[in-house]
Amino acid sequence: MEILRKVYFGAGTWISIGIFWVLSLAFRLDPGISALLATAYALLYTLVALAARRVTKLDYGVILFFAVGAALTLSGSRLGMLYLFNYFSAFLFLFLFLMAYLPIVFGKEPFTTAFAKRTTPQAFWGSDLFLEINRRMTLVWAGLFAASGLMSLIPGFWTQAVAPAVLLIGVGVPLNLRFPDYYLRKKGLGGFLKDSETAPASMPAGDSAGMEPGAVSERTWEGPDLFPENEDSEVDERRARQAETLGPVKNMVVVLGSPRGAKGFTYHCLAPFLEGVRESGIEPEIVHLHEHKVRGCSGCFSCWTGTPGECIHKDDAAELRRKIASADLVVYAQPLYVFSVPGIVKNLLDRMIPGFQPFLIETPQGVTGHPERDGHGFGRRIVVLSVCGFPEVVHFRPLVFMFRAMAGASGKVLCGELLRPASESLRAGEQLGPIYGEVMESFRRAGREAASRGWVSRASERAVSRPITTNVDGFRVAANEFWKAWAEYERLKQCGTPVPNLDTFLAQSPGMMLAGMASAFDPEKARGFEGIFQFDVTGERGGAYFIEIVNGKCDFHEGEAANPTVVIHTPMDVWLAVASKEVSGQEALLKGMYTVEGDVGALVKLGEIFS
Repeated sequence: MEILRKVYFGAGTWISIGIFWVLSLAFRLDPGISALLATAYALLYTLVALAARRVTKLDYGVILFFAVGAALTLSGSRLGMLYLFNYFSAFLFLFLFLMAYLPIVFGKEPFTTAFAKRTTPQAFWGSDLFLEINRRMTLVWAGLFAASGLMSLIPGFWTQAVAPAVLLIGVGVPLNLRFPDYYLRKKGLGGFLKDSETAPASMPAGDSAGMEPGAVSERTWEGPDLFPENEDSEVDERRARQAETLGPVKNMVVVLGSPRGAKGFTYHCLAPFLEGVRESGIEPEIVHLHEHKVRGCSGCFSCWTGTPGECIHKDDAAELRRKIASADLVVYAQPLYVFSVPGIVKNLLDRMIPGFQPFLIETPQGVTGHPERDGHGFGRRIVVLSVCGFPEVVHFRPLVFMFRAMAGASGKVLCGELLRPASESLRAGEQLGPIYGEVMESFRRAGREAASRGWVSRASERAVSRPITTNVDGFRVAANEFWKAWAEYERLKQCGTPVPNLDTFLAQSPGMMLAGMASAFDPEKARGFEGIFQFDVTGERGGAYFIEIVNGKCDFHEGEAANPTVVIHTPMDVWLAVASKEVSGQEALLKGMYTVEGDVGALVKLGEIFS
């Protein structure tokens, strides 16, 4: 059956061409009727392909070609015979050219994406790289269709059939097979889209001592834990002793290293921390680093030799270094960029070098370092605050170790590590449930601790990093729906389609909402229950989705389930209202705002599981 399915969809609407010629030549049927029957087959196939998500823009081109031919011939126009016989190939290639070229002109999805999606992980479908590759391939195909159409204007079997086939197979097929890899290699990303599922295994590891060259330690991504519980009391005692030696915190400088400034999720998490600082009677000075000019270090060593303590670059770095030097506590707050800090933060850290002397000494840790010139270093006391979109806290490991090394090398104190994974999820705010308020309060408590006693407890650090969900697989699916929705939002904007603001648009995405439900699944609430909830969401952005609960796991899928326990037919706005508890699900059902097929009792269980 699967082989027949592949053959059917592989043949596509091209079968209608054979139908037309067999009916016209073998059965000598009227050309208009033959074209009409060919149109009917192409239309029927396209409807089936739509349901199976296998339709392409070329299918529409074949339908239009035969529909126009049938209309011309059946209307008695003399152009009908020229269209369907003398210039059959030329007009067919004209419609294929239009189906390939016009979507590019109007900013729509390139026609080759329908084929590329069959071999490319879904997470990359909305990426600029994926779309750019398909735009380029589609333009080449449009050129091939145009060239084939021009050749077909010359009468003869060779020019109207053989030459176009040779051109399309000889150029088009190798293009499909080789161009994506060629383009990726040219960008330095060879095999990225195809091998994405195994990409983490090829990423640079941290400690690889004792390993063969090129080998990667899996332990790098599994741990060690950044906050081992058996070290909590030891770390807290050490920080308390260091704070007593350094004295109270009287002033604080916050280096906000997010390129998005106050619009980013770094500031979203920094804000309650600052509230806690202010509650302790300290008004922190916030440096919005993206508003300052800090050039990268030139590596000229003038600050060590020619003009000791002074950099050749005359920008804002010197003044920022003085601010940091005068603060009792410095907070470095930034998002995680490629397992480290953003470029603007790295530039500032590199430009702190004038505060050190070039000579080599033994540090308190027993390794080689540079003596400080004026006692500035990177700050007397340091708190690092960072956010990332990944759900696991282990991704912060390289960044945290960098700050630990910075503090240790200069004999300073790293008195707080506030790391917030899955920060993009905070966009949902209170919709996340009690955990959102708990995380925000943990940041506020950390701010009070840093200001009032000069260090942050391990308990607060652990609370700040608390996972939003234990269903990491579901989180990934929900995150991918988020990026797909955002990409669609940008595409619509570029096409001039009226859209609401981004948050509203995302909130109206059925895929995001239902995937979010699955990612927040609590197996305890579903104990003993297994079933499939099929959602038929209607409206402009509707679609088919289902949530499957099996063996204590919850998965989200697009499409139709084979044997759903219950099918819910609902407009998007109705289910949004039910999910946000603006209306009662039972009341909405009784009023006919949505309908249900199957086990209605499972619908009650749905409300309990995802309450």
